[in-house]
Amino acid sequence: MLVIAFFLAYSINTQLSIVLAFAIPLLTVGVALIVTTAVKRFSIVQQKIDAINNTLQENLIGMRVVKSFVRQDFEIAKFKKSNDELTAAGIRAVTIVILTMPMMMLVMNGATLAVVWFGGQMVYAGTMGAGELMSFISYIFMILFSVMMLSMIVVMSARAQASGRRVLEVLEAELDIVDRPQTAAPSRQAGRVEFRQVAFKYDLSGSGENVLCDISFTAEPGQVVGVVGGTGTGKTTLVNLIPRLYDVSAGAVLVDGVDVRDYPLETLRDQIGVVLQQNTLFSGTIRENLLWGSWMPRRRNSRPPVATPRRMSSSWGCRWL
Repeated sequence: MLVIAFFLAYSINTQLSIVLAFAIPLLTVGVALIVTTAVKRFSIVQQKIDAINNTLQENLIGMRVVKSFVRQDFEIAKFKKSNDELTAAGIRAVTIVILTMPMMMLVMNGATLAVVWFGGQMVYAGTMGAGELMSFISYIFMILFSVMMLSMIVVMSARAQASGRRVLEVLEAELDIVDRPQTAAPSRQAGRVEFRQVAFKYDLSGSGENVLCDISFTAEPGQVVGVVGGTGTGKTTLVNLIPRLYDVSAGAVLVDGVDVRDYPLETLRDQIGVVLQQNTLFSGTIRENLLWGSWMPRRRNSRPPVATPRRMSSSWGCRWL
């Protein structure tokens, strides 16, 4: 609509089209500046959304800890702070976006005023008919409408671009845990797990505090080992070190006398199974549920069993097989 309306307006009067030739680039530059600023501000909004989601997640996961240590007022204040920061960031982002419509109206109505002024003089001089002037003004309104619709898409794309960058960051992220050169699977796999003075911290820079410190024990094949502790004491973190979901900061985790970092990741994780506390099974037989574990790596050309998710009603403990 924008292109055709401009072409028809140009065909009516070339001199008046010069007004549009100035107005449209000016409008384009203004929208581009607004969108560039909006993308940065919407990126900050996404970060604030992350912060408030993290606060909610911490409260839900550590609900009993909050109650035990009577930290309700502290958590409420913490949530209020995150919520206020999100509100302020959202207002700053929307404030720049709402300038799009006034700017477009100012430019296009200014162009219309200029066309009426110069076109009126042409009509008075007899070089242009009144009907042609009205047609020209109608095409200006068509251009205005098309630019308004386009601006709506551009404003929506500003927030989509901020979110899309975050998605690409995840998709393009390089793996921190990879196979070492010349790793080979041992011939004997008995299932002996040993922790040797293991320490672990989540901060990769090395400046954070250890979540686990000087952990040493041995789980013999067939032996059941219970890891007991309160919420947030590192039980899950300790177990996740065995399949190398994380790498130790110090010490070593050994399976059958071999450091887990010397195993190929596929071989190591293929030999470890976990039953979570909250389990999701699929409708069907036990055999069909077990086939899901072997279908992906071994049956690429076959169809998986058709099933629908179903949550177990019972609560199982975590046990490594």
